[in-house]
Amino acid sequence: MTPNTEITDFVVWFKHIESNDLRGILAALAPEEFVTLSTNNIVGQWQRMQTGKDGRETPAIRPVGPMKDVWKTLYATRKGKRVELRHVRLADEYLDASTRLFSEWSEDEDEQAFHDL
Repeated sequence: MTPNTEITDFVVWFKHIESNDLRGILAALAPEEFVTLSTNNIVGQWQRMQTGKDGRETPAIRPVGPMKDVWKTLYATRKGKRVELRHVRLADEYLDASTRLFSEWSEDEDEQAFHDL
């Protein structure tokens, strides 16, 4: 089953997401941390909501940048409907994560020894 959510607000509340896996990924984000998601075949940035003034976490994400306009249009035209919502890893994110995994490969000595390979 493709992860999806109901359009109920200008933000996406975790309780409206029909995927335990995606809910888990989003719930693990730190407040104000960014994530890349695809909705309606449009890839964009989302941000975990800030912790409330009372100290409780807000179980939702909000669209940022150009995705804000995309979600606003979906809200205006499809409120109450379900749309696909998938986690997407961009090449930059993948490469950044793998670089941190193999930090021993970025030693100056290694660069000098293997620069021609």
